[in-house]
Amino acid sequence: MRSILENIYLFKTGFIENYGRKKYDQISSKVYSSSKIAKLISASNIKLIAPNKNDFLYALNETIYFIFSKPDTLAMGSILAFELWHKTLNADYSYLNEVELNIVFEGIIEECEKMKLRK
Repeated sequence: MRSILENIYLFKTGFIENYGRKKYDQISSKVYSSSKIAKLISASNIKLIAPNKNDFLYALNETIYFIFSKPDTLAMGSILAFELWHKTLNADYSYLNEVELNIVFEGIIEECEKMKLRK
C-alpha cells in the first residue's frame, strides 16, 4: 500500500499531465486562500476529529470557484484541501492513520467519479 503522500503526489502529477500546471496552480491558489477550508481545518482542530470526504467536498462546493467546476477540478481541490489538513494537523496529531487517510482519499475520488456519471 502506498502512503497517502505518495497517492496525493501521483494524483497531482496525473492532473497536471491532463490539465496543465496553470490549471493546477489556479486550483491550489483557491484552496489555500479559501476561508471555508480554513474554517474546516480550524473546526477539526477544535473538535479534535478528522473531517470526512464529504466535509472537504462540501467546503469547496461553498466556494464560488468550485460551485460550477468539473468533477476533476473539484477532486483536485478536495485532494489539495485534504493534503493541507493532513500537513497542518494530522501529521502532528494523528487523527487518522495511513489506512484511514487512504480511505478518505479514495472516497473523495470515488465521489467525484460519480459526479461525472451524472452529467
